[in-house]
Amino acid sequence: MRRSLRDFVNLRSFERLVVEPDAQRLQSVMWVERAFGATTRLSLMVHPSRAGIDDEALLGSYVRHSGSNTLTIEHPADDEGVRPVLERYRFLEQRTVIHMRWTAH
Repeated sequence: MRRSLRDFVNLRSFERLVVEPDAQRLQSVMWVERAFGATTRLSLMVHPSRAGIDDEALLGSYVRHSGSNTLTIEHPADDEGVRPVLERYRFLEQRTVIHMRWTAH
């Protein structure tokens, strides 16, 4: 079954919110993944020069329009730029994840 048909049957949708100052450069993006009966998952990437500006605009606009849906977002623990924005919208830290990698020698 093709992905789009499978997503339709499962009532799953993807949305992309983008900040582009011009048609040549992508500055910031937020992906939104929704599924029936599941928590809405957000993924946010903001260019360092736009920290505190684009993250506020993207998160703020989505949080205001999300209604009573539960939202989750993962972001690096050392990303102090977005932390104040997440706290302002009352996101609560649930856990810290450490990604590790093993490379064969």
